[in-house]
Amino acid sequence: MPGDSIIISLPGDFDFRWQDGSLENPYSIRQAGTYWVAIQDSGCVVQDTTIVQDVSFQPVLPDALSLCEGETLELDIPYDIVGWDDGSIDPHRILDGPGVYWLDYLDQECLFRDSMQVVAGYCEDCRVYVPNIFSPNGDGHNDVLAIQTNCTLSTFSWQIWDRWGTLVFSTRDPSASWDGRVGQSMAPVGVMCIPDEWLDS
Repeated sequence: MPGDSIIISLPGDFDFRWQDGSLENPYSIRQAGTYWVAIQDSGCVVQDTTIVQDVSFQPVLPDALSLCEGETLELDIPYDIVGWDDGSIDPHRILDGPGVYWLDYLDQECLFRDSMQVVAGYCEDCRVYVPNIFSPNGDGHNDVLAIQTNCTLSTFSWQIWDRWGTLVFSTRDPSASWDGRVGQSMAPVGVMCIPDEWLDS
């Protein structure tokens, strides 16, 4: 792979010369190309050639992911498996819980290692509830409109529009509520339109 190197050590005390004139032993190859070495022994010259190609690493495991209890992930690796972290050489593997998984595999006669981390997922039944009754009259019942949820929200955006398309309330705070005011005045009495999928079943 780019950035890797290959070290070639020549045995014995022969006279030798590399294609670039180098007399180094061991000889380091740091890039793709055609390399040859000429070795002289007892008046005879023998030359050997090797071709070095760049091979790109192809990840075979998915990125880090989460699994809920009871869930599994089935993998089928389309390469020759040298070994998994558990010693298996089967290209078919079932992941059934958190942990760090890795495998060694061969691609174009090169040995690679790939790994992934599986974490425990957030698996609660996530519900969002929006009341369909809202009466901000100060009697202590349904005086504010708030979204209720048992979920842990990573992002949140809530907007309320009137029937003429004017934005009357907006927040990114999941704990915020609307008291029915537009500016300093109470909004006129009307009917709320809430998407069915927002209503608690």
